[in-house]
Amino acid sequence: MSRQCLRLGLVDELHLDVAPVLLGDGISLFAGLGQRIELERLDTSAFASETHLRYRVLR
Repeated sequence: MSRQCLRLGLVDELHLDVAPVLLGDGISLFAGLGQRIELERLDTSAFASETHLRYRVLR
């Protein structure tokens, strides 16, 4: 669903929460989009067990 919204230009910002857990092979957020998505990093908060990232989608 998030990839479809990115492809259609419906996303203004991405908020990603990253935790060091590996489950299987993982899923690429940007795989299969068929286009390059330009992002501008707005904020990063890093802690011992997680990182929070916020990006603006550039058009």
